[in-house]
Amino acid sequence: SVIANQTAVAVVTLEVLGLLLEVLGEVSQELHAKLEEPVRWKLLAGSSVVRMQAARLLAALSAAQPSSAASLLRTAAEDLRQATAQMASLAAPYGAKHYLPTSMPTTP
Repeated sequence: SVIANQTAVAVVTLEVLGLLLEVLGEVSQELHAKLEEPVRWKLLAGSSVVRMQAARLLAALSAAQPSSAASLLRTAAEDLRQATAQMASLAAPYGAKHYLPTSMPTTP
């Protein structure tokens, strides 16, 4: 199916980018800026395999540019918090509010 093909392409693309970053060990500020947002959006993908590869690529980005690690983690956590809140609000009318957390633990 088309969706399965798109998932496979996304997984391979994310994996290859992550491997390249690991091998190179560094990334330019410009490339980092271009990759950050699209990869963060993949953390919210419907496929768990895509989410896993996106997380690995974010880890590789953080390792390649350590000064960005805290910012990447904070932004990704906020994205996930917002997605969780949205899911909880959508599920609430169906009585599922007790099963979905509405907040994630915060770090100091």
